[in-house]
Amino acid sequence: MVADQLSNVSAPVSNHRLVLRLIAGLPPSYRSLVSQIQHKDPLSLFSTACSMLRLEETTMADSAALEANAAMAAVDDVAPNENYHNNNAHNNNNNARNHRNN
Repeated sequence: MVADQLSNVSAPVSNHRLVLRLIAGLPPSYRSLVSQIQHKDPLSLFSTACSMLRLEETTMADSAALEANAAMAAVDDVAPNENYHNNNAHNNNNNARNHRNN
């Protein structure tokens, strides 16, 4: 890690600065995590903040997967009804044509 390398050359980076730089670069979707880390007293260790970030990423990925599965299930539920309706309309049109031809 760069912080360790800087420490080795007598230019250490404080835990406070590492944590603040970490959360400053996060997108808005991490707002609740940023707030949680900022309000810890004392400020979390950098390693703890990184662990919290990994856990949040895992949680977000799991939520996205569940939402995708739910969306696919909703599409699967709609599709058979649409096919039934389309087939039924097609059959009714054919029956009307056959009836006129008779």
